[in-house]
Amino acid sequence: MSWRVLLAITLLGAFVAAIAFLGEGAADPGGERFGNGGDGPGQLTALTVDATSCQDCHPEIYAQWASSQHHHAYLNPDVRETSADLTNQNCIPCHAPRPVYELGLETMPRSRSTHREQGVSCLSCHLIPGSASADGVPRLAGSRDLPAGTCGLPIVKTPSLGTYRSCEPCHNQHETTNQWKETPFAQEGSAYRSCADCHMERREFRVAKGSAPRLAWDHKMPGSHDRDFILSALDIEARLDGSALFVAVTNARAGHHFPTEERSRAVDIMVEWQDAEGKALLEAQRLYRLRDPYRGEQGIVRTLLPHGQTWSQTIEKSAQPAGAKKARVWIDYLRRPYDPVPDTHRYRLFERTVELP
Repeated sequence: MSWRVLLAITLLGAFVAAIAFLGEGAADPGGERFGNGGDGPGQLTALTVDATSCQDCHPEIYAQWASSQHHHAYLNPDVRETSADLTNQNCIPCHAPRPVYELGLETMPRSRSTHREQGVSCLSCHLIPGSASADGVPRLAGSRDLPAGTCGLPIVKTPSLGTYRSCEPCHNQHETTNQWKETPFAQEGSAYRSCADCHMERREFRVAKGSAPRLAWDHKMPGSHDRDFILSALDIEARLDGSALFVAVTNARAGHHFPTEERSRAVDIMVEWQDAEGKALLEAQRLYRLRDPYRGEQGIVRTLLPHGQTWSQTIEKSAQPAGAKKARVWIDYLRRPYDPVPDTHRYRLFERTVELP
């Protein structure tokens, strides 16, 4: 076989691979320059530009990310349900995004056409495509400068990485970073805390295979699916105040409203009045619901709890049912706000039984 035929076959294979990766053709300018063109182990090419390209060299970070909601962003059943199985195309750019640095941090990213099952992948946050850099050379955004990482791409210290700016292209679609900007955490000084300061624990581990452990950001990124993480941001009271029942929830430490992000989330504050033996006297009563209504929903007021604010209610003895000797108070986090909410779409944040006089 002549070298001309071999060259033609090689070029045809590269062209087919690029088309398979881009999927959307001319709608994705610069996509073919995501990789550096190499084909050796660890090289980022149009064929391997997915999270598994990072696993061999960064196994601990990969394992952290694999357990995160970023990884499950596209296959998450709650997302599937509320987006009509992602037939709502507006959801895909943030649940299977191309690199946020491709278009700039002031713009929602484009959606990927491949490896969507990886959700928000390593390269969604760390790859700076050639089309986004001055010299057209792809880079990886990191915390330090390295002429060439193990994947062959230069790593550049990127101050915006891990700050609200790198999160904003997706997480401000529901105004979460705007909410953060209204808190003391957004002010320069000792109180300043950005997204990563709360959602990415700093601890020692091996950032790369074979390297010594060092202080770095954990990529598990807990959020609304982590009960203990949510409770760490709240102060909750359920107690007797004289003969009255006093219930309060304070958003003491979250750097945004509570709950935030998806409008499909809500928080119910409930009470059940019981007799001395713990038998319910009435059907459980919802005292309050924290929720951000969908656009166009009628008759629903926005009741999210901003940072530093408290919701509270005092129920005097005269307003309690006759014979009530106990009040069981609980708070449920809901991943679907429409009644009746199945148990699969809720979990218990808090529960306490208060003895009444």
